[in-house]
This record gives sequence, structure tokens and C-alpha cells, in this order.
Amino acid sequence: MKPSAEYRAEGREALRGKWRTAIVAGFVAILFGVGSANTFNNVIRFRNNYTMHDIRAFLQSDAWVQMRPAVLTVAGILLLWSLAQFVLGGAVELGYARFNLRLHDREDAETNELFSQFDRLGQGFLMRLLRDIYLLLWTLLLIIPGIMMSYAYAMTPYILYEHPEMTANEAIKTSGRMMDGKKWNLFCLSFSFIGWQMLCDAPIWIAAVAFARRFQFSQMGIAELLCTLVWLIPLLCLLGAGNLALTPYRQAAEAAFYRDLKRVAEQEQAQEQAPETENAEEKAE
Repeated sequence: MKPSAEYRAEGREALRGKWRTAIVAGFVAILFGVGSANTFNNVIRFRNNYTMHDIRAFLQSDAWVQMRPAVLTVAGILLLWSLAQFVLGGAVELGYARFNLRLHDREDAETNELFSQFDRLGQGFLMRLLRDIYLLLWTLLLIIPGIMMSYAYAMTPYILYEHPEMTANEAIKTSGRMMDGKKWNLFCLSFSFIGWQMLCDAPIWIAAVAFARRFQFSQMGIAELLCTLVWLIPLLCLLGAGNLALTPYRQAAEAAFYRDLKRVAEQEQAQEQAPETENAEEKAE
């Protein structure tokens, strides 16, 4: 396998002249829960929890009566979008694999590639469902095996895209076999982006700390907190916009990794088959 720097260089070369398209495709992929962009979790921590008495009092207040339509509308939209991600995300992930492989192979790659695999909706759904179940079971066993197997299964969408005759489970197992002894290489590639990731996330963390000190979130009432979060969360997302450029870069490098992994796997398979072919020829003689 090649050094991580070579995969990143191949990724940059594949993105040359296609950055705008790749950023839009990456943004759409993120909306469907695909890609490796990090979201900010637990940015704001509260020093004390709201009691059931506080919650009941808020639900009986005039503030809740005024806010209820907007809150329920937003909650409904988020619920529907979560369901869409769950059902459609696998097909979009296959389409994103197609997009990045076409970029790497210097073929025309457009944003609509993400929706090119909707005829394989069930296959994509099963891929994500089974992979997530396997990873959950490994993580319940121990955290470290869960992390290792996440790298083992990372090539599943590329394999399933290129081999539509496979079942989702076969693609997952094939990814595990191909990544045997190669998980460290993919970890190194992922870790090589840590500097860029920290740079993209720094504005979020700086703003979150500043806002936490300024607004005293833990001392706010529930109504005041909800009103503040309405504008604060979109602002933090905007500050993390650097991830929109990092995501296509990371994915392009991963596609280069897959192409090299496939080449190595084919070479290893040819070496294993060579002695068998020689033995068959000797027996024939």
C-alpha cells in the first residue's frame, strides 16, 4: 500500500477543476448522513439538569403556547428527514461512491451521480442497516474492536457499487477480507487529515466557549434556551463550513485508497492462484 501522502495527492489531482461540484455533492451527501464531515456534538454542556417540575411548568406556560406550533413543525421536519436519511441514505452512499470513483478515474462526475443508484434502494438500505448492526454489536463487545471493524467495513459502498450482483452482506464480508492487514493504512490516512479537521472545527469550539460564557445557558429558563438555540445552532453550523471543503478532499483520498487496495487484493489473489495453476499443469503433463 502507498503512503497516506500519495493518496491525498491523488485526491487533490482528482479534484482539480472539480472542487465546486465536489463541494456541492459533499454537502448533499452530508444531508443524507453520508460522508465523513464531523458534526458538533455536546458543544454546550449544562451544569444542572431541568427537573420534571420545570418542564411541566414550561408546558403549561404562555410561552409554550406561543412556541408550540414552531417547535412541533421543526420537530416534524427533523423526524421526516431522519426517516428519509434512514431509507434513502444507503442509495445515496452508493451514488457518492460512484461519484468519487468517477472523479478518481478522470471521468465526468456530476452531482446527480448521488441519485443514480436509487434503483438499488433496497440494496443500499440493507447495506447501511447490516453494517450499522454489525458495528453496534462489535462496539457493545468492546470500543476498540468497534473502531477496528469500522475501518474493516469502510470499503463496503465502493465494493457494492462496482458489484451489483453481490448482496449487502457479501459486500460487507468482502470489505472485511480486503481490509485484513490494511486497517492500519486506512487509519493513518484518516489521521493525516487531523490538522485540517482541527482547523475546520476551531471556529465552532471557540464560538461555543464564548457563547457559553456569555449567555450562561445553565441558568436560562427553557423558553429562553429554546429561543437562543434557534439562532445559535445555525450560526455554529455556518462557522463549521470548512468541513464542506474537507469532506470531498477526504472522500477523494479514500477513493484513491480503494483503487490501490483493489489492485493489491488482485495481485495477492493472482499470487495465491499461481501455485494451483502450476500444480494443475504438472498433473496434466
